[in-house]
Amino acid sequence: PALTAILAYASVSGYRSGNNPLLAPLAMNEWEADDLRDPYVVEVDGMFYMFYSGKDADGVSGIGYATSRNGRKWFRSPENPIFSAAEAGFDRGGVAAPIVTVVDGIWTLYYAASSEAGGRTTAFGKATSTAPEDSWDRSEEPILQIGPDLAWDSLSITPGSVIHGAGHYWLYYSGFSANGDIGIGLATSV
Repeated sequence: PALTAILAYASVSGYRSGNNPLLAPLAMNEWEADDLRDPYVVEVDGMFYMFYSGKDADGVSGIGYATSRNGRKWFRSPENPIFSAAEAGFDRGGVAAPIVTVVDGIWTLYYAASSEAGGRTTAFGKATSTAPEDSWDRSEEPILQIGPDLAWDSLSITPGSVIHGAGHYWLYYSGFSANGDIGIGLATSV
């Protein structure tokens, strides 16, 4: 298996974490035993929350999180994975690449979804919760899907970031086509 880890690298200021990797796949955690990636960190009330993707030996990805007070030493949630592939629907093959926002006490998880285990991510989903360890209410339909045939984003899409302001949401994402086209797109919502 291709093991990956989440690392802290030296910055321009010269800081290098002595705790590398920050997180690595754990064989005892089947859901993340084969792969670990896509860190996304938010700070809420002095606590850092790192959401990340893990993948099991069958190629099914899920989402977990770890917490830290200093951004250097991380503790996995015992509730992991907190978000997994659905029984049916657009995200039945796996969920990955989490982006999390917290607005007015509501945690919103945006994620890449695949309809086949180990398959390309062809849609984005959205789920909400009152806290990371609580249950997540997932959208039954994707909030964004790959583009039509021959479009720059017709093969696969990956979320990049979500910005909330002035009552609007901006979702920046990467798109890929079978022709080798690559680009950055923007989807907006009110």
